[in-house]
Amino acid sequence: MKLTKSYLRKIIKEEIMKEANEGGEGVHDIFSLPEPEAVEPSGNPKEAMLRQIVAEKQAGEIEGMMVDLFTASAIVSVLDAINDANKEKLLALPVDRMADIAFKMMK
Repeated sequence: MKLTKSYLRKIIKEEIMKEANEGGEGVHDIFSLPEPEAVEPSGNPKEAMLRQIVAEKQAGEIEGMMVDLFTASAIVSVLDAINDANKEKLLALPVDRMADIAFKMMK
């Protein structure tokens, strides 16, 4: 039996489709991805947006400034660690100042 390019393409295509249909290891199905975690409303839109950035693992814009996952995670960690009075003071600041304070507190 002579192997031609078209016959090899057909075999490869069949194998790929078979593996995809079986849901074999290494196959990524975008339709079976888990839903992003729901963010509980906190009453403060800035805090809610920071928590949404962390939950979705996706950068976002807050008050006209882009905030990446690392920065949002640091700010949320500090917000979770401080008391309510200091939390309100921190949330009253602009996002860039919040990030500066969060990184200083993380040291």
